[in-house]
Amino acid sequence: MKISLSEMIFNLAWLGIFMTACNSPAPPPTPDLVATQVAVEKAAAATLTAEAAASQPAASTPTPTPAQPTATPVPAAPVCTVVAASLNVRSGPGVAYTPPLTTLTQGETLTPIGFSAVGYPGGQWVQIQTPDGQTGWVSTDPQFVSCNIDPAALPPVSVPPPPTPTPTSTPIPAQPTSTPSPTPEQLAFFEPPGGGNDDIGGYVVFPGYTEGQLDFNNLVFRNSLVFRVVAFDKNKGQSDGAGIESVRFEILGDPGTVHERTERTAGYCVFGGGEPTCNVWNFAEHNYRWPEPYENELITDGLYSAQIEINPTSGDSANWNFDFRIEGSPAELQLPAQPSNLTAQIVQTGPNSDADVVSDALVFQVFASTDGVNDGAGIDRVDMHIIGPNGEVYQRTEQNAAYCAFSGGEPDCNVWNFAENGHQWPNGDPIEFGDEYLLQAIVHAEDGNSTTVERTIQIQ
Repeated sequence: MKISLSEMIFNLAWLGIFMTACNSPAPPPTPDLVATQVAVEKAAAATLTAEAAASQPAASTPTPTPAQPTATPVPAAPVCTVVAASLNVRSGPGVAYTPPLTTLTQGETLTPIGFSAVGYPGGQWVQIQTPDGQTGWVSTDPQFVSCNIDPAALPPVSVPPPPTPTPTSTPIPAQPTSTPSPTPEQLAFFEPPGGGNDDIGGYVVFPGYTEGQLDFNNLVFRNSLVFRVVAFDKNKGQSDGAGIESVRFEILGDPGTVHERTERTAGYCVFGGGEPTCNVWNFAEHNYRWPEPYENELITDGLYSAQIEINPTSGDSANWNFDFRIEGSPAELQLPAQPSNLTAQIVQTGPNSDADVVSDALVFQVFASTDGVNDGAGIDRVDMHIIGPNGEVYQRTEQNAAYCAFSGGEPDCNVWNFAENGHQWPNGDPIEFGDEYLLQAIVHAEDGNSTTVERTIQIQ
């Protein structure tokens, strides 16, 4: 066992004191003895203190903790949330892509990955991934989804247009008493007949209707009217408006033209609007009258024709057309026929001929009168139309007797010579030899009465 120096000194001091006490009587302690004891105790205490200090490890200097860098906030991942009670996911940007891939429910979250500014037939659409990893498209309309980013900031995605649907002949069911409000999820569309530039693609859209509500062979509208055109030049692209300068609409009724409008921005709507929703012409809200400048014309029951002229930025125009009926106008608007002596007839088809077969040239002259004797007596105007197998190829309004489709008439009508005009009509459509054409004249008398005369001819 090892004894420290301080213990040895302390023990020797006490040993000396003990020996002294044992060898002599115990006299009272002297000052020197007391001082010696105090000195020994101080020396022992100092030695113990020094040893204790020596036995402690050296104090280490604390290492300063480096300042931690401030964390940069991580931006939230792009996400869209379904707002509607149910939402269809489609294979492309638009309801024209049918059937839907799947249906989502309110509250489901989607990952946005792409964007299309123009859908088919309209609206803006976002490409998404569903929670189960399926890729599809949904409308960006706030009533359907809510996104934490601007969908327009996503990469643009080009998608081929859907195939044009084939018109059906499903019998038309009873239509609703009020026109449904147009929504991106409810519309019907078809490709109307027409001619002209085959490079013009597209179709006509009826917002607010489903396919089953309309019979395209017998279109009937009650209470309101709306339709729009999706058109594009196939050489310029396949998005709505690609390579298109303007779309002109004209609606013809029994009194002639009742509405016309030219649209220069997609979507092309017959009554304007279209960014993104077309204006609906509600009959009752406009006192059953057509838009200006035809506000004096009543919207009455009857047959109407929609004429659509699509003008590309380069090349020939395309002409589409379709007929429709308006039903359900108030009875007081159905004006009773007034007694009239108005008479009209087609007196020339070919030069100096009224035959049903025309060769080489066409004239198309009408006699019209309210006294039955004098051509032009009591007549305001005559609207003249030539309609071929692919739609209307020519139209002219004449206000002077004799009423000639190609002007003239004082006294001779101008003749449309087929060979001299490259075997084409004035609008550029080819003359289809062997086909039938309808010559139609709508005669308007000064007293407000009108009548229509028609003649079917064959061109050889």
